[in-house]
Amino acid sequence: MRTRVRRTSTAASPAAECGQSGANSLSERLMLIPAIRKDSTTGYKNVTFNRSKNKFQAEVQDGGKRIFLGCFDTAQGAATAYARSEYGRADAAKQLQPRAAPTADGLEAIRQGGRGGLTP
Repeated sequence: MRTRVRRTSTAASPAAECGQSGANSLSERLMLIPAIRKDSTTGYKNVTFNRSKNKFQAEVQDGGKRIFLGCFDTAQGAATAYARSEYGRADAAKQLQPRAAPTADGLEAIRQGGRGGLTP
């Protein structure tokens, strides 16, 4: 059973929920999150294609509950809605964090894996 969640100011607008991507997305600096899985058909994280509605939908899971962000005509529209949500903003902030440099032990493990036929 799906739980309805009250929309906050960071969620997609009602016009975007009906599949109309607004022109104001050009003025925002949004980072569309690429899919993690290689077999993703949409190419974006938390965006799926609903065959019964013939639309793309954006949804996230928060604490085991599924939160529906809306249906859209394009995968990019759904990805934009996800990027505008608080969940998408948190993902973008995580991706912008600098990664720590590998330690000497880590570099040695990478070298040994390369010699053994493993790829990093």
